[in-house]
Amino acid sequence: MHMKGNVRPADIDTAEKMAALFTGRMRELLSLPLPFEKIGLAHLNTHLLFAEEGAAAVLRRLDRTVWRELFAAAAEKGAGIELNAAAFARAQQDWDTHIAFFELAREAGCKFYFGTDAHRLDALDETILDKAAEDMHLNPGQWYVPPCLVEK
Repeated sequence: MHMKGNVRPADIDTAEKMAALFTGRMRELLSLPLPFEKIGLAHLNTHLLFAEEGAAAVLRRLDRTVWRELFAAAAEKGAGIELNAAAFARAQQDWDTHIAFFELAREAGCKFYFGTDAHRLDALDETILDKAAEDMHLNPGQWYVPPCLVEK
């Protein structure tokens, strides 16, 4: 979505247009015949979503009712939702906006997993994710576990 003129059409030049594109792409993704119970939906709040103004500018413009429905569809299909450390680390000034976005997913019944997005060992720090999970009031039953890790 962040590659303007490639993955992101060149005319998507405002946060409002990006919110519409993001919503449409999520709707399209969830309509595909994929094994969602084995899939994690990653980087939903990355700063690259709309680098010009930051992810929060897009997240604030999403229709909460529509996204609650999209997250309900993701939950029904069994997809995990990533809480990304790099995205939350960049979201300090807009923390509440990012938390509110993922609370829609929690309310819709989604399960979550941590993604550090660490590209170096010294960047491996999950404390920010612990804070996000705490602020979202996640409980142990709300963690996504891939089917291959479930004890039989």
